[in-house]
Amino acid sequence: MKHATRFWQKKLGRSPKARDNLLKTLVTQLIEHEQINTTVAKAKFVQHKMEELINLAKRGGEKELKKIGYQVFSQETHVPKLVNIIAPRFESQSGGYVRILRNQFHSSGSDRAPKAVVELVGNPRDIVHGMSQMYKTRVQQQLSEVEELKYRKMAIELIDPQTEQVEQVFKLEHRHDLPGSMKKRLNIKEVHIRKKLQQFGRSDKFYQLARQKDLEQTQKFPELADKIKTPRAVKAVETVEIAQEPVVEQIEPVAEKAQEEEKPKPSSSMAEKLFGGKFWKRLGF
Repeated sequence: MKHATRFWQKKLGRSPKARDNLLKTLVTQLIEHEQINTTVAKAKFVQHKMEELINLAKRGGEKELKKIGYQVFSQETHVPKLVNIIAPRFESQSGGYVRILRNQFHSSGSDRAPKAVVELVGNPRDIVHGMSQMYKTRVQQQLSEVEELKYRKMAIELIDPQTEQVEQVFKLEHRHDLPGSMKKRLNIKEVHIRKKLQQFGRSDKFYQLARQKDLEQTQKFPELADKIKTPRAVKAVETVEIAQEPVVEQIEPVAEKAQEEEKPKPSSSMAEKLFGGKFWKRLGF
């Protein structure tokens, strides 16, 4: 009995030959477009192989190039791009070259399989970088709102020993007048927002380094300049579809939460068993 089969070792309901051809197709399309739409199962299936090929391309030996050539359909066009354009972007990294973003499901008339976007990190059409350009200021504003609700600002005057100028600095202190449930809710939101900002910061920094590498490599290899996709602005609708949940939740004022009182729920009855709780929501409970 086999347990915990790795996702890149799964059969995907195909014969070995069909599975190898599927893997070659996905790898070839990912090298060419640097961003493809597929199912989550196929995305995890191709992610491991693509990262393995990038590690081989970073070594750059003859044996490594032969192994890469066996995994793509057109060796003359895709192997040079992988070795000379894509691999130099990740010189300072040892992994995490491919990103998977879940993107809704198949239509209701089909198998309803979960879909995903597979992309190379730092590609010219990086989705996370596009989300950072659109939502970073909004996330920062919501972080300041959380801090205003959670902390109390204390003004402190500091004197610079060199210039002897007085500077005013604000110190954040926890508020003790908040209920425990509100503190817990604000802590969760603050952690979530800070993680999102860190992700945006890493994406922006790596995106700029990747564009500099692409410019240097295209100067060395002018024949590969046409193989690089031009950056484009990410549409708002496309970004919202990829991010299944909003970037951050809207923050409700503390005053409204403090005034809310839990309403007693009626005892279970035949109506509640039949309607599953919706019956009481219609009545205002």
